[in-house]
Amino acid sequence: MKLITFILLILLCFAQLSLAQDASKTPAQNAMSNVLGVTIDGGVALGSTDYTRTVMDYTGKASLEYYLPSTKLGNFGFRIFGQEAFISGEGVFQWIQPTDKFTTKIDMFGGGVFYTLAITDMIYPWVGIGLSNLWFYPEDGNGNQLPNYIANKYDKSMLAYNGDAGVRIMVSKNISVNLAGGIVLGAKDFLDDIEVGSRNDEFVTITAGVSYYFGRSVDTDGDGVPNYNDACPGTPKGAKVDKFGCPLDEDKDGVHDYLDVCPNTPFGIEVDADGCPIIKDTVSAKQTKIESLVLSGDTNFEFDESNLLPISYPALDDLVKTMKEHPEYTWEIGGYTDSIGRDRYNETLSEQRAQSVADYLLKKGVIKNNLKIVGYGKANPIATNETEDGRFLNRRVEIKLLSKGIE
Repeated sequence: MKLITFILLILLCFAQLSLAQDASKTPAQNAMSNVLGVTIDGGVALGSTDYTRTVMDYTGKASLEYYLPSTKLGNFGFRIFGQEAFISGEGVFQWIQPTDKFTTKIDMFGGGVFYTLAITDMIYPWVGIGLSNLWFYPEDGNGNQLPNYIANKYDKSMLAYNGDAGVRIMVSKNISVNLAGGIVLGAKDFLDDIEVGSRNDEFVTITAGVSYYFGRSVDTDGDGVPNYNDACPGTPKGAKVDKFGCPLDEDKDGVHDYLDVCPNTPFGIEVDADGCPIIKDTVSAKQTKIESLVLSGDTNFEFDESNLLPISYPALDDLVKTMKEHPEYTWEIGGYTDSIGRDRYNETLSEQRAQSVADYLLKKGVIKNNLKIVGYGKANPIATNETEDGRFLNRRVEIKLLSKGIE
């Protein structure tokens, strides 16, 4: 019971860590989602029996695992396994057993559940619990069957409780090397052919192995990004995508490249649904007052900083003309972020970016009292935060006319 309780607590800790990391990661299919794995392990076995000294022996194990579908960093799975092990001991008193050495061959077949956490694209720690049926064949140091076994003093098989934990390290898309430690606790105290005391026999294992996975390389939409890393499944085949499988918009005109009839449109130019510039009459365009402006957070500011980049100056200079022509107007400069990160950090960064824009306008002679500066953080998204393109649009600074005052 203590073993099961301990491993359940580890499972709970893994789940909590997964939830904490999910809050700051790009939503995508879990790398081990809906995957079938075959694992071969081998290593050493150390018995804890009624003999006074443990002798190192060996074990081998083969497993078939299925990882449940998940879009989180962690996911559960099921497995069945077969295992063979040898445990040995020395130093029992002669009045208890007529030999001071024993070796027991153990065959197991069982199943269980496990929980895997994606720490990185390469490293996947896991923990599992299960039940198995255990067949055992105790012998003395010369290979002779021990007396209680011969006399049928007990059943030659028993229930066993299994617990293990380890880490999988991916060496390719479909292959991992594994390191693990495990414990097997027998339901009865006969693995060494004797029953002494109240504690049942058990043994621990330390193993290394290799796994092969079926399904990790599947790319359903044919965009070159495997399903497990595809944040935008269903992308048309042939479309240019980023590393998360989302369509690119390299000229940042709001139209994905695969739909863009007019690629490389200068940033800030108004475009139609095909991504082509909207041509306006020159005279009427000159007479039009600019009443709003949106600056992309990615192209107009340094990454994760509030420093305003020179690329934004031309658009702001055009706005300055309207502000100076109409000093009675009042304006709001609002900063926004995507949903990734802590609320307080996002609000601070968005306000600092809005302040940087205001500082530039003030240097150009705009009246300070006409500007209202607000940091909205992740509030009021204009696109989904589930894709990279959506998050790009949400990272922005908006300048909009609040009041025209008295013209």
